[in-house]
Amino acid sequence: MDASYSFPNPKIQTFTSNGTYTVPHGCYLILITGCGGGGGGRASNGLGTSGAGGNGAAYGLQYIATTPGSTFSVTIGAGGGSGSDGSDSSFGSINFKGGRSSNGSDAGARGGGGTTAGNNGGDGGHAGNFAGGSGGANGGGAGGGGGGGGPFGAGGNGGSGSGSGSAGSSAGANTGAGGGGGGDAGVGSRSGGSGGSGKIQVLAISV
Repeated sequence: MDASYSFPNPKIQTFTSNGTYTVPHGCYLILITGCGGGGGGRASNGLGTSGAGGNGAAYGLQYIATTPGSTFSVTIGAGGGSGSDGSDSSFGSINFKGGRSSNGSDAGARGGGGTTAGNNGGDGGHAGNFAGGSGGANGGGAGGGGGGGGPFGAGGNGGSGSGSGSAGSSAGANTGAGGGGGGDAGVGSRSGGSGGSGKIQVLAISV
């Protein structure tokens, strides 16, 4: 048995790492939901400008007509590192796009990373029931933007501008959320947090 998925429901398989899905006996229709990895937060520049939070990945849903015994390759996208986009997840030929590393232009959008206006980092955008990360406090410097919320969890918090500044927080694994941006106190660059990896769930529907 592939250890990369669990069985919270006999008809549902949840993939948190790469694997193979086999259509069960008597099933001719499956529902696939999931997301790619979240975008990484941007690093601060060490000169008073903090990093924006990464964007959360989009949620996808698709039905597939199939036959019992058919197999599908499953790839789970990695979250982006500091300043990098999240990788796509896939189920067979179906792609679930990863989130982008934010440039701050899409703050306020669903799952968008927070900007860094006014020295306090902006909060990341919400995605469904999951909040974006909190913006970092300025503390005399510039706080990083919070990461955008993902389909399966909250975004990482922005780094603080206090003291020597701090790196942005990474989003949780398999959340598809964005990482927080690095804070800046003018004494060196601080990295952005990594985005959360993706996740795919498959529901077997008997017809």
